[in-house]
Amino acid sequence: VITQNLGFDLGFFQNRLTLTADFFIRDTKDMLTKAMTLPAVYGSAAPKTNAADLRTKGYELSVSWRDGFKLAGKPFNYGISGSLGDYTTVITKYDNPTKLISDHFVGKRLGDIWGYTTDGLFASDEEAADYASRINDKNVNKGVYAGAAPTNVLMAGDIKFIDVNGDGVIDTGANTLDDPGDRKIIGNSKPRYNYSFRGDFNWMGIDFQIFFQGVGKLDWMPDANCIYFWNTYSYHRPTFIPKDFEAKCWSSEEGADNSNALFPRRRGRMAASSYLVTSDYWLQNASYIRLKNLTIGYTLPLKTKAIERVRFYFSGENLWYWSPMKKWTSEVDPEVATTSAYGDCL
Repeated sequence: VITQNLGFDLGFFQNRLTLTADFFIRDTKDMLTKAMTLPAVYGSAAPKTNAADLRTKGYELSVSWRDGFKLAGKPFNYGISGSLGDYTTVITKYDNPTKLISDHFVGKRLGDIWGYTTDGLFASDEEAADYASRINDKNVNKGVYAGAAPTNVLMAGDIKFIDVNGDGVIDTGANTLDDPGDRKIIGNSKPRYNYSFRGDFNWMGIDFQIFFQGVGKLDWMPDANCIYFWNTYSYHRPTFIPKDFEAKCWSSEEGADNSNALFPRRRGRMAASSYLVTSDYWLQNASYIRLKNLTIGYTLPLKTKAIERVRFYFSGENLWYWSPMKKWTSEVDPEVATTSAYGDCL
């Protein structure tokens, strides 16, 4: 691992204002990973070799201001600070001459999400039937065609996939960078622009600290196991369904307002693991800002021989957060969902 850094620390106004910055390039050479993808007739998994290099570029910045003044004749000391960091990682060497998308390849950015693009929901049964007469979408709308007649056809409220390459079939093509079929990079699962803000003050024994933390850019494709997102779309077993869930779904009832429908026509198991495909319709903006800590305290000076002072305080963790994901679901925490090893959101 070879790391190159450029950093500096600056202080102004007798160090009341400080700035720290670090820019880095890290090259990881000869990583132990599986060798090039072998054909199925080989009959065994590819052996591991020192076959991959990758490069990470990033930066970390922090700035703070700390000062004090007299308030009602008493010292009032305060401080505020903020930080921002970001990085991207790209594969620079890998033995994948055909550039299979399902494997690593030179130029691949770690975390890239390949998926299908969509054009909303069908507005009518007639529009859906016309689409089905021209385009074969059975590879991506498996949840529709796996149902029972007469509803196992495209209907109003179903998802409309875009035939990107114009060949009349929605599929993965050769699954290579040159022929990805109807897929493209629709997002990235690595957190970008990690930031934080911190503030504190103390005056006449009263102290206050607040800390916010967040991620500026993060994409998340819900796993089929995340029943708190899918509810009845994935499995039949959920017993907890949010009271506003039905209002978020497309409805065929006369007079229903579907202009803001988030979920498509309700079909059982349409998001089950064997049916679900990655698409920009389901891709979630999982960026967030969270109030990680809030502490308020008061120190009572006693100045006795036994006790010098006593401090009373309240401290709360994870008291509030905001994320664009809340329009879809408030039951799924974006920080938990994007770090879950099993995609279960728990």
